[in-house]
Amino acid sequence: MLITGLMTHQYKTLIILIVHLAVLKHIVFGIIIDAYIMSKFFKKQKNFKKYKQTVLEEKMNKFLAGLVAVGAMASLSFGDVITLSPTPSNIGSLNEGESYAWNITTLPVGVSYQSAELVINNLSESFGTPNALFVHLLANPVHGPKWWKNNGSPDVVYTEDALGMPPLTDDFNLFGFTNISLVTYNNITTPVTETWDFTGSQLSTLNSYAADGKIAIGFDPDCHFTNTGITLKLTTVPEPGMLTVLGLSLLGLLGLARRKK
Repeated sequence: MLITGLMTHQYKTLIILIVHLAVLKHIVFGIIIDAYIMSKFFKKQKNFKKYKQTVLEEKMNKFLAGLVAVGAMASLSFGDVITLSPTPSNIGSLNEGESYAWNITTLPVGVSYQSAELVINNLSESFGTPNALFVHLLANPVHGPKWWKNNGSPDVVYTEDALGMPPLTDDFNLFGFTNISLVTYNNITTPVTETWDFTGSQLSTLNSYAADGKIAIGFDPDCHFTNTGITLKLTTVPEPGMLTVLGLSLLGLLGLARRKK
């Protein structure tokens, strides 16, 4: 009975040990399997997050690139340049004893300008010094019985200078026009291209004069001047909406630069 009891106890202990080992094995394998499954899950999650992040980055890059592209297109109209020339482009001839007005009547109404440039190509005087060319900005086109078309020109008129005046006198101050002096060129004897950039106060006056789309440029040559062409370049002030688009474009550029870093 004792031996039987011992054997029975040993068997029970062995059985319990086997059961415990089986349970332990199950637990260990369960942990390993669970760990494997979890690792797969988290890997998928990580890959999904990475995929999602990649897709979002691609979309963000496309969005930022789109802003840059829109800004680039907008920049094409950022400050439109209007280039004007009289007919004929050299006003025929700037003769001594006459004053000329280049009437400009086709400017857009209500537009402001951020810069203005008057260019006279190969300006020269052929009779020697002293000489002077007075250039004015007039508030209105010039018309009247004493002003004649310059060789049939549709936009240039001229008149005789005031008689009895001393030489090198700026006659536009005598005509009673609303005007300002732009620039005076003195003692030019060899051809030179003269470029005059309007000053800040001259730009303010230009914007006031040109509000209705009409101005004139006056020339009073004292001595005989020649040139090969005159142009007036006006750069408009961009519209507020265009500035907003360009601002977004700059943000897009900054965003792309930061993402590349």
